[in-house]
Amino acid sequence: ATDKKNNKEETATISTPPLPSKPKTRHPWPLRDIKEPHANDVLYGRGGGTNHHPGNKRYRKKVEDRKVDYVNSKRLDKPLVALEIIRQWRSQDPPGRFLKQDESTGLWHDVGDRKAREKTSQALREKAPEIKKKQEEERKRGSGVEESSSFEDDQENTPRHR
Repeated sequence: ATDKKNNKEETATISTPPLPSKPKTRHPWPLRDIKEPHANDVLYGRGGGTNHHPGNKRYRKKVEDRKVDYVNSKRLDKPLVALEIIRQWRSQDPPGRFLKQDESTGLWHDVGDRKAREKTSQALREKAPEIKKKQEEERKRGSGVEESSSFEDDQENTPRHR
């Protein structure tokens, strides 16, 4: 009994290290006054510069890969899909940022998680109705044989009076 108790105490001591107050990174990556965005950044704005930026291309692919999950999520779970994308994006090395350019200085600033979530949710909603419609058509096609296999079902779907 004493050994078990000692093992539990050792396990508890080993498994509960103090949490650092700040995540440690080798290079501090600023969130303001950024001169040169890196490849893990998502750039806000319109046009070729932002569309062709490597970070924006990878971000669009990541969003595209999660659209079906988003469409099939319950209303209250939809923001969680967006938040998970942002969490994954920011956990890259170097950390992914969501940057908007200050037109007066030309420097870039991170817009924060709220605006990043709004952007991500908007991107997830794009073409969502088409995805839902396609899923519904596939569901009907998959079960269509069974639905029309009985005479009663066919009779139910036939108009009786015009």
